[in-house]
Amino acid sequence: MRRRFSLLVMGLVLLCSMTALGKRSHHARAKGRLLTATGCIAEGTECLVLRSPSGVKRYSIGRTDKLQVGHAYRITGRGSTTGTCMEGLPILSPQRIIEVKLHCSQ
Repeated sequence: MRRRFSLLVMGLVLLCSMTALGKRSHHARAKGRLLTATGCIAEGTECLVLRSPSGVKRYSIGRTDKLQVGHAYRITGRGSTTGTCMEGLPILSPQRIIEVKLHCSQ
């Protein structure tokens, strides 16, 4: 019984560490590359957040007069993992912003 419990705990630790490693590699792939993301703008802690329609991908974006909360945009820019945003998300530095028609729920 004790051995099964130990194996279960070790399996959970391994699974959690693999999940964290996968998230880091996604962030590392985004770093410095030019990428395009489409989604709705929402308020974040310090920065705006671009959330994809599925809600799976999210990026922090520095505040700018070109973006409005509740509107949808296709944003092309450089990805980074360091910045002043406290959301803990990859940061997208916009180079091109296009407003698109998507329904953004508040």
